Amino acid sequence: MSVSTPEELFVGDLREVYQAEKQLVDTLPKLVEEAKSPALKATLTSHLEAAEAHVERLVQAFELLDGGRRSRRCEAARSMSRGGSGPREQEVGRGR
Repeated sequence: MSVSTPEELFVGDLREVYQAEKQLVDTLPKLVEEAKSPALKATLTSHLEAAEAHVERLVQAFELLDGGRRSRRCEAARSMSRGGSGPREQEVGRGR
């Protein structure tokens, strides 16, 4: 799909941000559960609360723009939610 106006580009970018934030909202509770360190749990919980607030604001923005909420998946957020043997597991496993 080609983008023909700045507004379409803006809405497309917002859709990607929305999807990334939604994936964080889905993934962070699992990370909080796995975390051993109280400091890490608190940090992840804070990030979860921020992501939830971002989703709410993005929904409001889409309502104003009448752009809908469907989106393309964000690759960075997708790789984070896959659960591979990346830094996330290493840090959580060590209890940092």
